[in-house]
Amino acid sequence: MYYALLALFYLAGLKLWLRVNKSLFDDRLSPLNLLLFSWVGPLALRTFNLSELERTWSWDFTIIICWVTLCLIVTSVSAVAMMKRRSKSVKYDLWLQTKPVFEKTLALFRNKTFLVLLGLLFVVSFCAYIYNEFITNPIGIPLLTYLNDPTISRDPFHRWGKTNRSFAGYLSLPIYPLVPMLYLVFRLSRRRLAQIGWLICAVAYPIMTILKLSRIDFLNALFTIVLAEYYYRRYSFSSQPAGPRHTPNRSHRKLVFVTAAILFLLAVSPLARIRGGGTDQAALGRLMGIRLDTTIPLYPAITEAYVYFAMPFENFSNFYQSSKSGFNPGIGFFRPVLSIIGYGWLADEMLDRIDMNFELLPLNTYPFVTLIYFELGIPGVLICPIVYGLLVSFVYTRFRQRPNFVNVFVYLMCPFGWLWLFSAAGFTVLALYLEIAFVVAFYTVYRLVTGAASAA
Repeated sequence: MYYALLALFYLAGLKLWLRVNKSLFDDRLSPLNLLLFSWVGPLALRTFNLSELERTWSWDFTIIICWVTLCLIVTSVSAVAMMKRRSKSVKYDLWLQTKPVFEKTLALFRNKTFLVLLGLLFVVSFCAYIYNEFITNPIGIPLLTYLNDPTISRDPFHRWGKTNRSFAGYLSLPIYPLVPMLYLVFRLSRRRLAQIGWLICAVAYPIMTILKLSRIDFLNALFTIVLAEYYYRRYSFSSQPAGPRHTPNRSHRKLVFVTAAILFLLAVSPLARIRGGGTDQAALGRLMGIRLDTTIPLYPAITEAYVYFAMPFENFSNFYQSSKSGFNPGIGFFRPVLSIIGYGWLADEMLDRIDMNFELLPLNTYPFVTLIYFELGIPGVLICPIVYGLLVSFVYTRFRQRPNFVNVFVYLMCPFGWLWLFSAAGFTVLALYLEIAFVVAFYTVYRLVTGAASAA
């Protein structure tokens, strides 16, 4: 009965949240709405207390979580104030005002010079990715290897190629921002053969991430495609008359359904059993002390959702209660600075000195503020969420006010950090900023090439 009442309460809150978001942004995938997935939803799920391993949070830890939540919500809403400087209403008229700019962006994906550059970059980046994460990997293709022998330890190999700083690793970084670009070329192609070719290129990387047993890489790539498709449709519908065949809601519901189906398949697939540490679908639930009957329908999916979404907060709570914050500048908020000047190894050494023995293994994830807490203490936890929230709001505002090539694809890179606030510190990873730099550099090179061609 308690769970049913709690679920009804959250459903009412969800409905209210969606109405507020529609009123403010008229955008189903605004940073405020994405916060439901990346922070508010997992935090609400944690209140169900389904695991025997969870303990009551201390009052000061509860205040920290409430503060971070408040900062993320307020900074997400602040984008409205930025956009209203451009338009008196942040609703349909802003979509109409900026539609010509977005159409110019789409025109790039029909330009032959642009397509040649895009194809060359994809070939180089994808080949570097295959070499860096599969050819040099001692076990080759992790998914096939673990299906044949589940007893092999997964830890040394499923992140192979992520931590080493090799030339091939840097060459493979553009593959992530290239995925939504390739997808848009597929959507805009008019010849069937060209559509098939570009679609294969667009899904090649997501497919390889599944073979690599890297669900977060798969979901990031999938979500860039979802964003590209959503905004392509959103701008397409913005100038069409309302009607049963011209409402964005129906198309968006199909998009949500397909995405949810993919997430469900991931939760009940052999991949989930491998990552859970066994071949039994109930193994992860028993290991993590889930208080549910293993025979109930969808038990593996429920377990996966609760363990990987709700319980990372428990890891942070354990760290907070059992370890001192210290002062380790460079392992969290300032990590990209150390990495870009070639001192990433120093951050690794500082992390090795921190006692992380309070993880609820095999769950080894924790909210983004965990590393910031160990790096800068309570002051960092108070300030950094505001910085990250304002950063995403600023990028989103630029995209909504002027959806040119750079603004669109810089925003499409933000979910790398924004979507996984509950379980990863994506904004502390140098790769995110290098991928944003790649978007700018790619467009600059294209402009230089076309400018030189025009002059000639």
